[in-house]
Amino acid sequence: MKIKQRVFEFFNKGIGWRITSLVVDFKFLIWKIKYPQTGFSDFYAGSIASRLRRGHSHKTLGNKKFLSGSLIADSTQLDQSEIESRGTKYFNLAIRYGLKPEHNCVDYGCGSLRVGRHLINYLQSEKYLGLDIVSDFYEIGKSLLPEQTLEVKKPQFNTINPITLEAATLQVPQFILSFAVLKHIPPRELDTYFANIFSMMSLNSHAVITFNHARKTARTGAKIWDYCQDDIFTSICSLSSDLYFSISPFYTEHKEESFPRISILLIRRQNV
Repeated sequence: MKIKQRVFEFFNKGIGWRITSLVVDFKFLIWKIKYPQTGFSDFYAGSIASRLRRGHSHKTLGNKKFLSGSLIADSTQLDQSEIESRGTKYFNLAIRYGLKPEHNCVDYGCGSLRVGRHLINYLQSEKYLGLDIVSDFYEIGKSLLPEQTLEVKKPQFNTINPITLEAATLQVPQFILSFAVLKHIPPRELDTYFANIFSMMSLNSHAVITFNHARKTARTGAKIWDYCQDDIFTSICSLSSDLYFSISPFYTEHKEESFPRISILLIRRQNV
């Protein structure tokens, strides 16, 4: 386990991530040849979905323990306590920002519902909408929910595209949550990401987004980007002039001025 963990850390967080990024970028070029109308986000989600179908594990997606076993062992299933403990800090964040059981809530980039399962249990029936690029992620998440929860709460799910975004807008969501998604969006797709979020917002909407916050926008992993405040605000302002937005630290135990950090981006529409 320790060897496998160290290998992962070296190629994804340590000095070896630059080697990994070259491989990722090459695979993305091949992907673009096959799917020319797609972007890095589609490639990222599609490649992970393919790995999960083959029985591999992922740090935040799927139903298996991440990097469990030896280098050649299959990953083992998460137990119920591990499943239920995932995503609680993000769920508590949504509550802290004012999410109520009666609110319509969009979970943008819902993944395999590590946060979504808590939202579904908390919200009233038919108030939860989970969106992601591929259906594989939320289908895994649904399989981990009790059948009674699905029947009583009637959560909705869909893949992200113009039609489903328009349908989400008609539900007039009070909250649009996007946790641990922006860090996987490359700068060239930043405007598209925010445009999708904004398209679902009304005057009553709050968008709560977490991201890796740094003094300078930079790629810090094979599939990870840190963003500076100026680049985020520039993208937002280029898309809309009627938005209020602010940034605050997520992990308050650290000094607010320290970087890099996980931060919260709050966006609201204002009547101008």
